[in-house]
Amino acid sequence: MKRLFLRTFLGLCVIYLLALTVGARLLYHQPVTSHADLFRPAYGPSVSLARERLAAVPPEQRRAELERVRAHFKYPLDIFSWDSDGIDSSAREELAGGASLTSWFGYEPGKGGSFLASAIEPHGDILRFGPLPGSSMPTYPRWASVVGGVGITLALGTWLLLWPIAKQFRALEEAARRLQSGDLRARANEAAASTRPIAQAFNAMAEDLHRHIDAQRDLLRTVSHELRTPLARIRFAIDRLATTESAEARAAQLDEIDGDLSELDDLVDELLTWSRLETAAPPHEALAVESLLLDLEGAFPDIELVDVADGLQVRGDRRLLTRALGNLAANALRYARSRVVVRALRAGDTARIVIEDDGPGIPEPERERVFEPFVRLHSEGRGVGLGLAIVRRIADQHGGSVRIESADPVGCRAILELPLAR
Repeated sequence: MKRLFLRTFLGLCVIYLLALTVGARLLYHQPVTSHADLFRPAYGPSVSLARERLAAVPPEQRRAELERVRAHFKYPLDIFSWDSDGIDSSAREELAGGASLTSWFGYEPGKGGSFLASAIEPHGDILRFGPLPGSSMPTYPRWASVVGGVGITLALGTWLLLWPIAKQFRALEEAARRLQSGDLRARANEAAASTRPIAQAFNAMAEDLHRHIDAQRDLLRTVSHELRTPLARIRFAIDRLATTESAEARAAQLDEIDGDLSELDDLVDELLTWSRLETAAPPHEALAVESLLLDLEGAFPDIELVDVADGLQVRGDRRLLTRALGNLAANALRYARSRVVVRALRAGDTARIVIEDDGPGIPEPERERVFEPFVRLHSEGRGVGLGLAIVRRIADQHGGSVRIESADPVGCRAILELPLAR
């Protein structure tokens, strides 16, 4: 951050110096004839009077007469020969062409500004006035003092402007370092206006990261517990096999081991599905809801497909949506007393798929909690507690929603809503 601050500061200083250099060069070397022309009507009569007085005396007496003429003027007067460097070449050409008065803008050491000139005699001595009052250019030392003063002021002002911003970015950098080192509670200060949007984005990212890592830790602890339980039962059953003499007892124990292995297999399958949903977005294609439900009926013959609205189509991944509907149907069949009914209807811009059973239902305070990973309201029966959590994640990835309601008169109603294909 310090390097960025210094680079920005030095870059501004270099740009400032380049601008001053170009400006001074243009100011000193670009002719400003229009500015000099303004002096002709104002000083023309004085030039004519001075030229007439000098022309009236012999050339050898002109210097003495010039001293007397100078006393009447508050600006420099001087006499130059025709080919002198004191006369601008373009002004000399204008005088040779018959002009009585000419002007130019020029710069000599200590004599920068507008000049007027008139020929005392053709191709002879030339009377030069200037630099005229109000047209003199500042000298290099004066320019240097002005440039230095402006430069110091700009440098100080830039430093004072950038230093608080650099300080705020350093604080943001320190928060990022703390987060990188493992301090998940590191947050940036959002009070500073200059870095507030970045600090807010950083804090939102840190909150999400903290939440995800906490969720991963909880998931790891829960998975460890879920794996340990069937493994402990398998180990216990294997130990019993060594002392079991009856073939029937050994067969029963092997059946128990096979059931525990199936539970482990289901758990691994659910975990793999969960991890894939966490890292990849599903492809989307137009799917007919009726086709999805007919597939569901083929996989679960015990459900009743009673009502499906015509023409319902959603966009999504067939495999994932089939998995979500299958999880809902399997959950309903697990707790239903006699029947599971499935229907689909249009609800505004969504397709609403309803899977309803006549089981004991889910208490209202628990209806959101059942969508959390590894939450099981009943300890008996199969299931690893990821089925409904997977349904919620699939619904979210497809821009839809899933919820639990009470059925009428008894039972549980699961409602999956998905946006209609456009």
